[in-house]
Amino acid sequence: MGDKGPVVQNIQLYLRDLGYLEDNATGEFDEATRDALQAFQRANNVEATGVANQATIDRLEDVHVLPGDVEEPTPEQPDVEERQELIYLASTLVGTPFVFGGATPDGFDASGFIYYVYSQKGHSIPRTIRDQYEASRSVERPNVGDLVFFDTSGGPTYVGMYVGNQTFVHASQSQGVTVSSLEQGYWNERFIEARTMIAK
Repeated sequence: MGDKGPVVQNIQLYLRDLGYLEDNATGEFDEATRDALQAFQRANNVEATGVANQATIDRLEDVHVLPGDVEEPTPEQPDVEERQELIYLASTLVGTPFVFGGATPDGFDASGFIYYVYSQKGHSIPRTIRDQYEASRSVERPNVGDLVFFDTSGGPTYVGMYVGNQTFVHASQSQGVTVSSLEQGYWNERFIEARTMIAK
């Protein structure tokens, strides 16, 4: 920490536009900037060092959307800010332990994690995986904040939240809340479909 200059300011502007940083872009790399950067890294499958390395900067540039570039929300392209708030909250919970039946920051199971994140952002959604599946609608391609469902023991029996770049955040029984790739063999083989709870 302590670095200053236009490069730091640009990073802060990107993080602020994406909903990770609330403070002004001062150009000074402070604790709030480091925390925001780590949250972004966790949500985008980049090692959460809190350091603006090249991989992080490349990913920031990939996902950053200028306000003027965002189209008016439609049923197929819901509100960007709403989705960013969902994945930001989800990313801050990475590392929370797995607890059967858990739906609080003390511990989550798969559907409890989704239920908690959506509920905290004002969405009323069902608690169980099956009900979440039935209450959502299928989408051809997931957008950040959408749900991804998997068949681990017959039908939709596991759920996570898509966070972009073919990755999703979920409450794993073995790892707690973590970020995984949809392209990884285990998940790729069991993937059913993406569904959305937003702008139904």
